[in-house]
Amino acid sequence: MNKIVFNVRNNKIHCNLSYQNKSKTLFSRHSIELLRELERQLSRDDYNIRVHKDAVVLNCDDEIIQFNNYWDIKNIIAEYIPTIADDIDYEISIQTRKKVINIRKSTLKASLFAATLALGIMSNSFNIVDNISILDDKGPIPYEYGTEPIEMPLINTDYNLYVNQSTVESVPKEGTINLSEEAPIDITEIDDTANTDEADQIYNIDIDCPERSNDTGIVSIQNNYREYAERIGSKWGVSPNLVLAILTQETHGQETNLMQINFDTKKDEVYTVYNFQTNEYCKYVLTDNPNKYSSDITTITRQDLTNPFTNMSVAIIYYRSVLNSYAKNNPIAAIELYNKGPGNFDMIMQTATYKTGLSRDQLLDNIENPIYLDYSYACNAGDSNYVANVLQYLDGDMTISYVDENNNISETKCVINKTKKEELVR
Repeated sequence: MNKIVFNVRNNKIHCNLSYQNKSKTLFSRHSIELLRELERQLSRDDYNIRVHKDAVVLNCDDEIIQFNNYWDIKNIIAEYIPTIADDIDYEISIQTRKKVINIRKSTLKASLFAATLALGIMSNSFNIVDNISILDDKGPIPYEYGTEPIEMPLINTDYNLYVNQSTVESVPKEGTINLSEEAPIDITEIDDTANTDEADQIYNIDIDCPERSNDTGIVSIQNNYREYAERIGSKWGVSPNLVLAILTQETHGQETNLMQINFDTKKDEVYTVYNFQTNEYCKYVLTDNPNKYSSDITTITRQDLTNPFTNMSVAIIYYRSVLNSYAKNNPIAAIELYNKGPGNFDMIMQTATYKTGLSRDQLLDNIENPIYLDYSYACNAGDSNYVANVLQYLDGDMTISYVDENNNISETKCVINKTKKEELVR
């Protein structure tokens, strides 16, 4: 089942696309282009409409097309897919005339899980008449990417043009869209010439990196785990290339414990992180005693860490946790924390504040100048050049998504300017 979800946050439009076990987030013009393609190819007989409190879902046989926050995105829908927008308005008018009432909660079957998708869980769905299906009162259910092989028979769009090119075999035809890591733009400013290359915040960071060797072998290693990195990055709001860079530095993919997770030091500590696919906070814990935790906490055992996807997921869950709680959302500091741990990182920061005369907050707020890395030796633990050693394997820029207390999403891009050196001495 293919999944396409359009959404607007902070007046910014984007689309999450799941296709053949691959996922991609499209922003601005690429989302608009996909809307236009839907308008060209879909007719009224191709889909049924399901209306929720905050979302509208088109069920197209083997595809789900969903518009979250429909009342906020309605003007965009009307502009770019007017025929579909008219059909939706007609169905909503039927619902209104027949005084549709809320339906009771029910347990959905597994087949419904495979046929629904959302970026968020919404409440109070409706019993829609005629060709509008009945859903439970929580609305569309979040879908985990990559759970089943899927095809796209209805829409003849080449979706390989939209997903990350490293995960597909086809090559874009001449003149087709070339996706880049770009942030959404204000929907009031969208036009065919709009510049969409800027994230909410961009930082230029100079890092002295060691000379990268055996590039062909590294690319091969990273390609082996790229699909996992894409799925994990999308879920936890972290660049897939950062996931791969950490993996490459830690083990080059050559050990069972891919990301070198220290189970004992992290055991029985509950990590709460934001899931950017389902728009909710999730709790995870590494433990030898899963039964002592409530059902709202996902437990992970030592044996679970032998699974490559789980191992990589736990690593990024930990990265997100320290990013938010110890690093003041500084993505470079969080890489150092990943290697050193909070206690050792505190020693580094104490030395840095003493030597520089700057406070901890001042050091962390200055994302573009991570001078605290000069004092990594202070803790006498881990790799004093860990950040540089990770970033030498980073291909492209690093992007991190954030959510504030009002559930507003923003994105930070770090442009890493690498200075190649044969050996680092700090």
